[in-house]
Amino acid sequence: MTQAKRLLVHLASGRSITAHDALHSLGIGRLAARIHELRNDGHDIEREMVTVNTRYGTAEVARYALVVKQKELNL
Repeated sequence: MTQAKRLLVHLASGRSITAHDALHSLGIGRLAARIHELRNDGHDIEREMVTVNTRYGTAEVARYALVVKQKELNL
């Protein structure tokens, strides 16, 4: 399974992801590149900037999530 496919499966399960999470749980070192590939394939992925604690203080990082459209929810 490709990195992009692993990432899509993760996002499709309703979970968001940061670069740290992607590296440690999915083995993806270039998360933004995989997000770019998925967006080019037509997937709607949103980015939210969040503050995280580091050993040096705080940092702003991107958290990505798949946008689920109303019709895809089968309500």
